[in-house]
Amino acid sequence: MLALVGYLGSALSALMVILNLRLVFIPAMRNYFMVGSVEEETFKYYQNAKLHRHYDHPVIEAFAGPKVEWIASQLSLKDKSVLDVGGGNGYFSHHLMKICSSTHVVDISPEQLKMNPLPKECRHVGSAYELDFADNSFHIVLTSNLLHHLDNPEIAMKE
Repeated sequence: MLALVGYLGSALSALMVILNLRLVFIPAMRNYFMVGSVEEETFKYYQNAKLHRHYDHPVIEAFAGPKVEWIASQLSLKDKSVLDVGGGNGYFSHHLMKICSSTHVVDISPEQLKMNPLPKECRHVGSAYELDFADNSFHIVLTSNLLHHLDNPEIAMKE
């Protein structure tokens, strides 16, 4: 009887490995190798604004608010101009605009920018690779949760 239980256990383990390979690992690898550009996939994802929480959602408030407070405790933000690169729907710009005299956001997704609470003239469609502002236009430039969405983050950081 003990041998039968051991055999059944081994057979069940083998079946689980096969199912895991077939249902999880192989599709994940197929997706990994078929994605040509992280940016293209990210852009498609963020074009559906209905999938995302708004800037004033309690979870987002708890996420972004303390980070902006910490930044404000380290830097003087009063009467400063700030550019939020990749700020989309306003998680950070919502808080920054309460402190900074001039807050702007640039994002590649027009759909995400529509959700941003900044005035329309402060929302800019654009790329982190080529910011459409003269050098030294802002006192502070920040980005949060952007770099892992870029194919070439080092180029964006230089910009």
